[in-house]
Amino acid sequence: MAEAIVLSAVEKLENLLVIKEGVSKHRKTAKEKEELVVVVVEGLRDDLRGMLSLFTNNSTKESGDYISRVTEIAHDVDVAIDNYILQDTQPKSPILRFFKFSSGHAFSREIHGMRHRLQAVWCDFSRSEEAGPTTRSTSRRIPPAVEVEVGVVEGMKEDVELVLRKAIFLEESAQGLATSCIVGMGGVGKTTLAQMLYTHERVASEFEIRAWVYVSTEFTSKQVLKELILQFGVNYDEVDADEPSRLRDIVYQHLHTTRYFIVLDHVWRDKELDFVFTAFPHNEKASRLLVTSRIRDIIGHAQYIHERRTLDHIQSWRLFLKTVFGEYNKCPNHLVEIGRKIVTRCDGLPLAIMEAGGKLSVKEQSESEWASFLESMDLSSTSEILELSYHKMRSPIMKSCFLHVGSFMEGTTIRVQKLVQLWTAGGILDVSRGKEKSKTDEEIGIFFIAELINECIFEVKGRSKTDYRVKYCYINRNLHRLAVAKATEEIRFEVRKSDDLTSKKSRHCVICCSRDKFNYHRDHDKHLISLVFRGGGSLDNGLSWLKRLKLLKILDFEGFGLKTLPVNIGKLISLEYLGLRNNFIKQLPQSLAKLKRLEVFDIALNFEVEVPRHIWKIRSLRHLYMSDIICMEPLQIDDLKNLQTLTYISADNLTYELLRFEKMDNLRKLGIQEVDRITDVSKILASLAMVKNLDCLILKGSRFRRMSSLDELCSLNRLTQLKLDGLLTKLPSATDFPPDIRYMSLVNTSLDEDPMPVLEKLSKLQILNLRNAFMGEEMMVSHLGFAELEGLCMGELWRLRNLQVGEGAMPKLKRLEINNCPYLETLPKEMANLKELKMVTTKGIARKILETGACGSISKRGHVDIQP
Repeated sequence: MAEAIVLSAVEKLENLLVIKEGVSKHRKTAKEKEELVVVVVEGLRDDLRGMLSLFTNNSTKESGDYISRVTEIAHDVDVAIDNYILQDTQPKSPILRFFKFSSGHAFSREIHGMRHRLQAVWCDFSRSEEAGPTTRSTSRRIPPAVEVEVGVVEGMKEDVELVLRKAIFLEESAQGLATSCIVGMGGVGKTTLAQMLYTHERVASEFEIRAWVYVSTEFTSKQVLKELILQFGVNYDEVDADEPSRLRDIVYQHLHTTRYFIVLDHVWRDKELDFVFTAFPHNEKASRLLVTSRIRDIIGHAQYIHERRTLDHIQSWRLFLKTVFGEYNKCPNHLVEIGRKIVTRCDGLPLAIMEAGGKLSVKEQSESEWASFLESMDLSSTSEILELSYHKMRSPIMKSCFLHVGSFMEGTTIRVQKLVQLWTAGGILDVSRGKEKSKTDEEIGIFFIAELINECIFEVKGRSKTDYRVKYCYINRNLHRLAVAKATEEIRFEVRKSDDLTSKKSRHCVICCSRDKFNYHRDHDKHLISLVFRGGGSLDNGLSWLKRLKLLKILDFEGFGLKTLPVNIGKLISLEYLGLRNNFIKQLPQSLAKLKRLEVFDIALNFEVEVPRHIWKIRSLRHLYMSDIICMEPLQIDDLKNLQTLTYISADNLTYELLRFEKMDNLRKLGIQEVDRITDVSKILASLAMVKNLDCLILKGSRFRRMSSLDELCSLNRLTQLKLDGLLTKLPSATDFPPDIRYMSLVNTSLDEDPMPVLEKLSKLQILNLRNAFMGEEMMVSHLGFAELEGLCMGELWRLRNLQVGEGAMPKLKRLEINNCPYLETLPKEMANLKELKMVTTKGIARKILETGACGSISKRGHVDIQP
């Protein structure tokens, strides 16, 4: 009975498509108006087919509830079509034409809502499948949960053209099998883009065989191969074999003499995936395999990876208007401001925008209704889709890392260094540390950062110009809300408003203060491990209550506007991380010395904060971040024998205790500021030469005074990273630099002489960053210069007009970034082998650069991003 109802709904949908096709053929003016209806009807038809096939092959008692839910949706489809056809056959007076048009948009929204309901059924069914001991979901030809509807998303045409050019109809390797991937977070439009490619006119005409397989979260190679064979037109009975190798041979034989285009949609990491790939012959027919996934490295041998990104503000607003108001996409003035706030919280994710728009389209268009929606922002369908990424994470540690991202503010850029340190202080990496005894906490943390980037949870927002490591990352607001929700469920995480006094016995707490005074008087927080303050309110009764938190490991006030610390802060005996960056603190209490477990102390960006001598008694410190500090007594830094990072300390303060560096065996990174002509740099460098593991040195000069000679840098023979930030008269000679320098940054040096003749002779230099480093008009790289250079970043070279590169120079250069060099109009032809070119310049120069032959050569091999 259920099957008959669903089949009836499918048949009605197909009949409606036939009607619409006839209307479009006979009335060209109606084509665009009918397009949206056709798209959603096709999608729902395919979804119902897929679900019907799924439950036909999984006819168990457990699936009964899901079948009844699908049947109910099919009933609603039947009613909706009847109502729509009734409206469509009304007389065509001008007024009724308007209502007919409006009814078409309402019908599209209604069908879209039904697809979301099917999506929810599928998510629930997938979870039950994963929870069961033996059941596995089958592959389907068309997914029941299309992430975004075709033809709706702004900016998709550019993606289609790019993938066609670089993945499907590429000139290089045109005769063999080419494998490409479309990657991105859930709901960003990967499936939609793949569908647009799959149905593209040229693809349909030039490939003899096309097949689409939706690969579920749990799959077997047998299921995927059998689905492919069925799409080749072979009957089930003819391929009902238990041997996957036999199925693979059938697929291989069917494809090896033809030009084929195969889409494997929604692929997750699985050991059986490699076996499936052996079924695709590498014939000489220029066949193509396209995979969509949330995992960037899902295909190790992919010739091209296309990352589908979220929409920008303009595209997001257009999609929102189209979803809420249809083709009459104009928002009432009184709803514009709140509408834009809703779109901001959707954060460019098409699925979230469409779900929000779909819900608002059936609500009253009043400020109170929309404000209520913004307050709760319930996007359950989007959350269900994104939650799959959480469940598919490869390890419990990775899941814990994700959950603790909730302590950061929604929509903010995250410093990777801080995130890793919070993971470490919270004990998240302890389990992994036991398995990787040879690795540091930082190395383990960076590994999980890379994993979260690889699985499209994190987006890279900035890299170090020195060594190109990820420095800043970003998590989409929708994923951030998921992290908060899951953390609340699983690790007793709480986001507390200033007036929320509910007892929850949390282990992790974020207090969001408003501008009102916050009166804290809770006695049951003694179990807290981490406490983070966000906002900018004031604390009505101070911080005296902190002394009760004996188990607290993490205390973070960054950017809170704090003016004083309590004198009894030393009672937080378990504290490992204390974040006071970017506040208004002038003085630190002496009780800090009692924090015997403190490993990270961040007091940077507190102008002229007085540091007591007792701070040097915290021998557990590993990372100390300061700036513009006042030291009333000589620094006894030799007591901090565990210290790995010390930034920034004034050169004036170092003159008291120069020789104490030699005892700091663990010091790896040191930043010294206020270096000028008066500074005895030679003595500082002589002392630093005795530090066994110093790897990175940053020397910052005074704003208007030049640094003294740096000719003795060569004594730091273990140094691999060097950053010089401040006015320089001239660079040391190449032989006066440390011999193993791999990463160098020159910032605000304002050199009169071209630095390239010196720097090109550094035999191991791999990354070079030049920002406001040179005041001249021409830079010249000699024949065979920069033998090992892989990345070059040039910025704010305001007078530079010409960059010359000699033959054979920079043979390994892969990445060039140019920012704000307004007179640099051409690129040398010697740079044609670049894999990545990123440039920010004027509109006129952007146009000239794009027209150069070198840029054209780069675009064939790599990524070109030139922004005016």
